[in-house]
Amino acid sequence: MRRSTNAADAIRSASTNIGVPAVNWTTLGVLGTLATNLANSAVQRATLTALADLASRDPAELRAFLDEHPALASQFSKYPPAPESVSEWWASVNDPAAQQALVSAAPVILGSLGGLPPLVRVAGASSRVENQSALRDILLAVKAG
Repeated sequence: MRRSTNAADAIRSASTNIGVPAVNWTTLGVLGTLATNLANSAVQRATLTALADLASRDPAELRAFLDEHPALASQFSKYPPAPESVSEWWASVNDPAAQQALVSAAPVILGSLGGLPPLVRVAGASSRVENQSALRDILLAVKAG
């Protein structure tokens, strides 16, 4: 604890020396944490909204949309919603045809989300492995070319 106190004292001293008004560092830390939590909550709500939008599309439209927006998949793994929220969302997609369309068109997205049934995540992971194998085969063919 003494080390962090020394660091805080050093920051306060340096701030005072350059004319920065006194700051309540504890308040700033609390506000920073609150802002971070609010931002994370907003991102999670946005990803859940995006999942609901994807689930509402017919299979052909879903594939076309994901083809037009390839970076979308990485956003789900970068900013995943809470597994409990994903589980609730998946249960709300109560049409087996809609679930199958999602598994077929968006396996990379589904494979990266916690809270889904294991078989759904395995389908996503399998798709990534197949895509990586296909890419490796193409690169080897080009290299041998």
